[in-house]
Amino acid sequence: GQMLSNETAITPPLIESKALEKMVTEFFFLRSQASAPLSTFLDYITYEYMIENVMLLLRGTLSGRNVNELMAQCHPLGMF
Repeated sequence: GQMLSNETAITPPLIESKALEKMVTEFFFLRSQASAPLSTFLDYITYEYMIENVMLLLRGTLSGRNVNELMAQCHPLGMF
């Protein structure tokens, strides 16, 4: 595909991040085109990631970590 064509050095972390980016883009496209009950099911899939992101932010904030650093670690499907 085109997602790695502009990269000079292809590494496993790069492949992982590009694949995740592509999956999230396709997921949200599918979610925007879906009607019930599929749209409801796709919403349920995102709830686990939302909860994980909130917990990550709470734990990190309590331990005094930088919020921007924590936001970079959040899963894209759990962003709201």
